[in-house]
Amino acid sequence: MDGAMTVVIAPGSPLALDLLGPLDAPLLANALAMAAPCGPTLRRHTATHHTLQLTCRPGERPAGRPGLAGRLADLLTDPAAA
Repeated sequence: MDGAMTVVIAPGSPLALDLLGPLDAPLLANALAMAAPCGPTLRRHTATHHTLQLTCRPGERPAGRPGLAGRLADLLTDPAAA
């Protein structure tokens, strides 16, 4: 990855993560796969600003994955920590 990624988690419903920095395609693919049960939508604002929105309906949040937003943030900012 050429630069640092910062992730800002916006609380509320639907849950949204602002991704600031260059996207790493393999990490993004892993993050989207992890979030798949919550219907992730990625919106591009600029080349280095994206929003990942998760639209989990009640009861749809993957069991055993509390803190999904935090885990996604960890994966995108520090793949070794995920």
